[in-house]
Order: sequence, then structure tokens, then C-alpha cells
Amino acid sequence: MKMIEVIRYNLTLVFEPDPDGGYVVNCDELPELITEGDTLDEAFANAKDAFETILDAYKRIGRELPESII
Repeated sequence: MKMIEVIRYNLTLVFEPDPDGGYVVNCDELPELITEGDTLDEAFANAKDAFETILDAYKRIGRELPESII
């Protein structure tokens, strides 16, 4: 039987309207997480993708995520 590990992360994402349209997303706990999207749904999906990329990069370099988000 294969076991699946599920980890939940608690991130505070800030969605700010961009004057040129769409939304900019950032996260105080992970300053590297900066993205955008034309709609809130797109901005959220892009933030999820950005977080997964950051998570992979942290694992590769042996860096721990902030305890506040785990």
C-alpha cells in the first residue's frame, strides 16, 4: 500500500488591484512570492504555481520554510 503525505500550508496572500488591470499578489511570509493575474481566479492560480515553484527551490537548496506557514 502506497502512503500519501499531505501537508497544509497557511499563507496570507495579498491581492491588490493593478491600476493597469488585473491583480498583483504577494506574501509577507515568502517575499519571493510575487505574481499577478488578469482575474482573481487567475491571480490565485498563479500564486499557487509560484508557491509550488518556491517550495521546490527551497527543497533543492535545503532551505526551510518559515514555521509560521507550516
